[in-house]
Amino acid sequence: GRAALAHLGMTGKFVRRPIGHVEPYSRARFHLDDGQVIHYRDPRLFGRIEPVPSEALPELPVVRALGIDPMVDGLTARSLARAVGTSKQDLKVALMDQSRIAGLGNIHAAEALFRARLHPSRKPATLRPDEWRRLARGIRSTLKFALESEDSEEIEYVEEPGAENPFRIYGRAGEPCPVCRTRVQSFTQGGRTTYFCPRCQPRKRKR
Repeated sequence: GRAALAHLGMTGKFVRRPIGHVEPYSRARFHLDDGQVIHYRDPRLFGRIEPVPSEALPELPVVRALGIDPMVDGLTARSLARAVGTSKQDLKVALMDQSRIAGLGNIHAAEALFRARLHPSRKPATLRPDEWRRLARGIRSTLKFALESEDSEEIEYVEEPGAENPFRIYGRAGEPCPVCRTRVQSFTQGGRTTYFCPRCQPRKRKR
């Protein structure tokens, strides 16, 4: 009958360690029956863990406020346009609005837009039906790639020292685009760094 609401923040993660191991930045510990310990590791203190009764978990305001989950609810061009199409924000910023779509952060929004060949600053209202279809496919393929690339027991963030960058566009400013070899550019959008290819993702839609 007990549950916990957990939010990893930007760089939080759960790691499993032997009992007695001193884990840096461990903010909470869950002791398992086999003697192992699950540490909640959060260097920046952006995350949270809140114990709640299990039956109350789906009714928490923060849970009810979440938008559609592409991995649970499925994602079509129609459901995506319905969730995002009314936003007045730039397209990438709207995709990161968790009340519209749950689970898309800065990296995966940029990757999805690159796969869909859409500029991050486009306004949602300007997208045509075929562009909504491309974007829905881009989101689905980006999330599938992210899950398949996590082949280790622990989450590895691309910003961590020594971590490889598996992404096609994120973090690649100044490098050649993997599709057309044009130099990848970046700019600040909604307080976060956005990466895009100016040739593959033109700001004005092609007629």
